[in-house]
Amino acid sequence: MQYIYQEKQIVWWLVVPFSIILFFLILALFISTTSESAKLGFIVSIVIMALILINFYQLKISVSQQYLKVAFGQGLFKKTFDVKNINPDRFNIVKLPWYYGLGWKYDFSGHMFFSTRPGSALSFQLKDSPMQYRIVANDNAALKAAILKAIHF
Repeated sequence: MQYIYQEKQIVWWLVVPFSIILFFLILALFISTTSESAKLGFIVSIVIMALILINFYQLKISVSQQYLKVAFGQGLFKKTFDVKNINPDRFNIVKLPWYYGLGWKYDFSGHMFFSTRPGSALSFQLKDSPMQYRIVANDNAALKAAILKAIHF
């Protein structure tokens, strides 16, 4: 598939602490002389932390001639938009405060967020939905231009 725009953002706020915790959990597992149930607890903790890290370590934003795709990690958690369904008149840049956090979230005002950090986000709306979608990108202007280019293909 040919992409008009592609961006990857590493979620450093998640990768660094989880990697450190995983390192110490694995170290504790190997040097631990405790019971088998304690070792099982370490193994379960390692698996849970590794799954979270694998599924949320990055945010991929890609725009092709047909789709805008936002995916976390390896792509298990993703949202795909048909670019022909995006309303070209409803784009704007909004500032997301730090307390919105990171990840994929909904709020009670009809917004859906995709972010790895606080900052400015590209906000858009679909033609058949009142929900506002907001994506924090490194270059919001380039993302908007790519979506508009895909819409008018």
